[in-house]
Amino acid sequence: MNLTFRFFDKETWSTYGVHKTFVILILFILFQQPLTITNLILMSLLSMMEGGLIEKILFTGFLVLMIYQPTIQWVIQSVLFVVSSALIHYIPQNNIFQIMFTQSTILMWVMRIASFVWMSYILFNIIKPFSKLIYY
Repeated sequence: MNLTFRFFDKETWSTYGVHKTFVILILFILFQQPLTITNLILMSLLSMMEGGLIEKILFTGFLVLMIYQPTIQWVIQSVLFVVSSALIHYIPQNNIFQIMFTQSTILMWVMRIASFVWMSYILFNIIKPFSKLIYY
């Protein structure tokens, strides 16, 4: 089995990754799941994966087991991650949305800003607990 990750590759790949991340985000919002730091990072990781369907599903399974919590919410989120992994596997690269974004300067800037906001939000939520320590 072979599974790879693409991160900060060509901008067309980044656009493709952002669109796949958006699909997972929408699923989490539809199922009213919390958007924790862990969940946001896992969404990003799943969107960067390249490989076969079985490899993606197995690796996703191991990733969710790594953050195991004995709650029903963890089970729901784990199922959503595995289903998302399978779902985004079938989103073809160079699809109509990706082409539309890559051919439009305005939409590319929207994608760049969305990526920046996404990463900044994750970083903000990582740093935020440390700011409370400074005030004590």
